[in-house]
Amino acid sequence: MARTPEESLLDRPLVLIFAGMALGLVLDVDIPSIGAVAIVVLAALMTLALSPFGLEGLRRAIPEGILATLVSLGILSPAFLLVGLLYPPGTWGGWVLLAAAPPAVSVIPYAIVLRGATRVALAGTLVSYGAAFAYLPGISLLILASAVSLVPLVQATAFLVLVPLLVSRGVHHVHLPTRTLDRGRNLLFFVVFVLVMAAVRDIVLTDPLGTAAVLGGAGLAVAGAFGVWTAASWGTQIPGPERISYDLFASYKNQTLAAALALSLLGPVAALPAIFAGVFEAVWLVVLARVARARLTPSRR
Repeated sequence: MARTPEESLLDRPLVLIFAGMALGLVLDVDIPSIGAVAIVVLAALMTLALSPFGLEGLRRAIPEGILATLVSLGILSPAFLLVGLLYPPGTWGGWVLLAAAPPAVSVIPYAIVLRGATRVALAGTLVSYGAAFAYLPGISLLILASAVSLVPLVQATAFLVLVPLLVSRGVHHVHLPTRTLDRGRNLLFFVVFVLVMAAVRDIVLTDPLGTAAVLGGAGLAVAGAFGVWTAASWGTQIPGPERISYDLFASYKNQTLAAALALSLLGPVAALPAIFAGVFEAVWLVVLARVARARLTPSRR
């Protein structure tokens, strides 16, 4: 489909994500407290991502939101932990933070693009982020114990989870154009990926094979979790649009949140799993688009 004259680079999030990664690899910069800077930018990004959506009528979708949260925590999280056991100890904390992270905020716009059930995507996101204030630090501390400090972890979690949830409600009532919010979110995605990739630049350039192995592991975890979800839900009467939204929760963690936390609390090596999960998840969207068409086929008959 031809691009309309009004489109710009800011309307192409995946292009901006990969451009941010490329720029981060090129830049040889030493930004003090780069993890803390990434956390602030990410909080702004998540606020913009949640702002376009109202909460009206979501109470009836709470059961679907709980199921979406369970799919993310019960299927995708263990997949990252199991794969993480195969890798060197230096990356283990990153795999744990990735497993403990809530779903990606991008499940909402992806549900719209793939013609999934938006109410399920929104309810699942809100339920997950409300619960993440407890389960993100809980899972991290349970597995990592003394490897991560309690107070900084709780503070960062509160800033990345509660602040966007609350501030986005105020931004929502300002009624900014959705396209403005989307472009702002996409630009901040670019900035976040520049920051996190710049932080691991030396590791990536000096150990490309190890980097490729981490990328492969992230792909294995996502594909494996999706396969488990597909098998577990086989034969159920979940409508196609709702199933598409659950597919997203079985595939996408907030890897930018996990990467920012890893950079801030554990160091660049621990951030590698989350960063390269983001690379694979961008490619995985192509697979989900094909699956979504198949999910919707029965409804067209």
